[in-house]
Amino acid sequence: MGEVIPKVVVDQYRRIEQAQRDLKQAMRSRGIQVGDDETIDTYAAKLTAHEVPRIAIFKVSQFQGFLDEKLPAMYVSPSYIQPDLSTLFYRCALLKELPNIEGLERVVVMKNFVNEAVALEELRLPDLPQADSIKELAKSCTGLKKAVIGSLPKVRTLDYAFGLCSSLETAEIGAAPLVSNVYALFHSCPLLRKVKLYLDGGLIDSCTWMFNDDSLLEEVEGVIDISRCSSTDRFATNCNSLREIRIKGLASDIALHWSTNLSLESVRYLVTNAKTVSGKTIYLSNNLRTLYGAEIEEVGRQATAKGFTINFR
Repeated sequence: MGEVIPKVVVDQYRRIEQAQRDLKQAMRSRGIQVGDDETIDTYAAKLTAHEVPRIAIFKVSQFQGFLDEKLPAMYVSPSYIQPDLSTLFYRCALLKELPNIEGLERVVVMKNFVNEAVALEELRLPDLPQADSIKELAKSCTGLKKAVIGSLPKVRTLDYAFGLCSSLETAEIGAAPLVSNVYALFHSCPLLRKVKLYLDGGLIDSCTWMFNDDSLLEEVEGVIDISRCSSTDRFATNCNSLREIRIKGLASDIALHWSTNLSLESVRYLVTNAKTVSGKTIYLSNNLRTLYGAEIEEVGRQATAKGFTINFR
């Protein structure tokens, strides 16, 4: 009587055979030639030798409105002088992930880059050393949960970059020392909890609506220098959960009274780094008096010495 092969061995062999058939089919679907009689030990060399086709980017709005869930790797064409990637993936409603793009370090403008790409869940961009504007970069990306952007040494406009991203939870933006406009940068991001950014260049002259209606926002890491701003209208309106934020160069009225648990250090930093003015008001939650007592009163006296009135609400 022949030796009986254990069932577990038979099942494993069948799984390996099926996996080989599936792999062969997948390779063929990608244009890799695989003969019926070729064995799995030849697959590695074929895969290594296979060159994945890439698409050259050579104009604005090149893929606007495409309805693909996934796009192939791309590169910014060397012949594309002063590359402008504005509206490149604008209204790509089914796009779930950003394709790998080589040459982003040459890009000059990225306005509305993925604006209204509502299925996109994560946005990661490297340092953009030549970019001047990323205005409305990912505005209204309602499925976006996480965003990470490298340093932006030349960017001047960040307005509405993540405005109306209703699913955004965390965002990180690298150093952007030349930025002047952050209007509505994170306006109406109701699930946003933490932001990390570096906006301490001192050139910002428009900061209104920056964190407006971000009710779950708890922490803003990094300094925001608004010393050139004449208004902070709706800067942090309805930021009920905000605890940590570092605002430098205040020279106008500011309303932070929605933030009932704002840290003493945040208020102290605000006052210590504020300009000397006349007749301006800082609105804070009355709950801060309960939390910090004499310490907040002392900060209030420092504010008065700089020309501010602390109004507790």
